Amino acid sequence: MLGCASGLPQAIAEAGFSFELRLESPEPSADLWFLTGCRSATSRHFIDRGEAADADDAAASLAALFREVEREGSALSRAVGVIALEYDLLGQSRAPSPGVFVSPPGFTEDPSTGYTDPGRLLAALAAVGCPDHPGNRKAIRSVFASLPPGASVSNGGFFPARDPAILRLNIAGAENADMPAFLARLGWPGSPGSAVGVVSDFRDLTPCFRFCLDVHEGTIGPRLGLEMFQPVSWLGTARSPDAWRRFIGRLEERQWCRADKAAGLRTWLGWDRVLDSTGAFTEYRVIHHFKFDLRGEEITARAYLFVLYAPMAGSGGRQRQSVVH
Repeated sequence: MLGCASGLPQAIAEAGFSFELRLESPEPSADLWFLTGCRSATSRHFIDRGEAADADDAAASLAALFREVEREGSALSRAVGVIALEYDLLGQSRAPSPGVFVSPPGFTEDPSTGYTDPGRLLAALAAVGCPDHPGNRKAIRSVFASLPPGASVSNGGFFPARDPAILRLNIAGAENADMPAFLARLGWPGSPGSAVGVVSDFRDLTPCFRFCLDVHEGTIGPRLGLEMFQPVSWLGTARSPDAWRRFIGRLEERQWCRADKAAGLRTWLGWDRVLDSTGAFTEYRVIHHFKFDLRGEEITARAYLFVLYAPMAGSGGRQRQSVVH
């Protein structure tokens, strides 16, 4: 984690970042995830890195993506509004190339608005460096054609460092759909019973959820992700922290979360004042969302713990607010 973070700009801490924890694992380790802003210190960092002489293909593609999104009037500036990066750190001796997620303009202000046109998403994924695969194009268009009214692909991602490299489609706004029929239309090869059961168990606490599909060589993968959210307010905080505590309790009851990690999750929520060589900051800590991975009969859970450092008035740092969805 420190090896990855030491090469990143401080602006990420002020915009906010998230730790992804596997709740069934005894390992005290996590992956790293954060949003980036266009025309910012963060985007400049990745542009400079991708233009360096020793840049690999993934870094060069990411730099090109930022340049095109920031170019006023470009096709990508109309297709991409938010770029998120996810570093797979578990079991790694050094941080690999990050997974890159794209969302359309306006998504930060209104997370219910996602991609409804497969062409825009395909163009954005191509800019990320995703290889053009006829089967993947067909699968993505089929997913869009299967969306119920009001649903959209909230973001699409590509993980160049995974073996095999995969595409990820996150689908929002399908809470009122008939889940078995919807998953069948999508072409997910798994049994919908487990997904229906998870949603039923937690829907009173997390009424908002997203489906996460993996696409590889033209097929929908057997893994299904379910991201569970509460309605959010400023800083992405859940409107009812107590609901998250009840959620954690249910995870423990179903043995989807170790007791030691459950205790850590309960104490994460809060804030502190932090002083360092660059100034005084308020550290905000919230739970962003939980995610279930369904693979056959196996169900595992992950937590996404969000934190940001807001410069305090008079500390010499910039005052800023961030809304995270």
